[in-house]
Amino acid sequence: MRRHMGMTAAVVFAVAMTPASGGWVVTTVEDVPEALVVGEPTTLVFTIRQHGSSLLSGREPTVVLQAPGAGWLARRVRVDARDLGMGRYEATFTPRDTGLAEIVVDADFMRHRIRLLPLPVVARGVDVAPLPPVDRGRHLFVAKGCVSCHIKRDDPVLGERTVQVIGPELSGRRLSEAYLRAKLEDPARNRVVTNQYVQMPDLRLRAPEISALVAYLGGVERVATP
Repeated sequence: MRRHMGMTAAVVFAVAMTPASGGWVVTTVEDVPEALVVGEPTTLVFTIRQHGSSLLSGREPTVVLQAPGAGWLARRVRVDARDLGMGRYEATFTPRDTGLAEIVVDADFMRHRIRLLPLPVVARGVDVAPLPPVDRGRHLFVAKGCVSCHIKRDDPVLGERTVQVIGPELSGRRLSEAYLRAKLEDPARNRVVTNQYVQMPDLRLRAPEISALVAYLGGVERVATP
């Protein structure tokens, strides 16, 4: 009897941990900045999706601006996000110091957090050169939530970020530009089934964002530009 109960509990636990139960979360930043300016407010708008597709409202997410690799005692800027409805939120923060900073969004759901790649923080009046397409695509791969579902071990710049093994692994894959562009424009096209409960969400990517992601994922360049 005890063995039967133990097996039943194990099955229930396994089912509870599947994506269909609510444990799969994707946070997508709408307008991803390339740089921040000291003393100037930056508004970050993002969406939270349960199961990667269902827009999730009613949460109380927070956004933190901190130095890369900051410890517990490091100086941070922390703000609460405002619920805009339909799974969208916004938070406005003002950088205090120049240097490098990373943005961390805590979705307030299933302990999900997304940590963007470090951004330069510059003084007012300082011009920042636009990122090359490959580097811009790398930033978008993280900020749009792609890294939440797809493993990409061949890019050490991504570091260790939480990945739910939901979508196909992208490590070492050199997909054609035509395929990537079509897939990003219409995720339902050429669907690769890795889980019966999962469909790649339509993130409503703009044309420049798609081009940058294609440059990054297409294997044009693997090393980050200095």
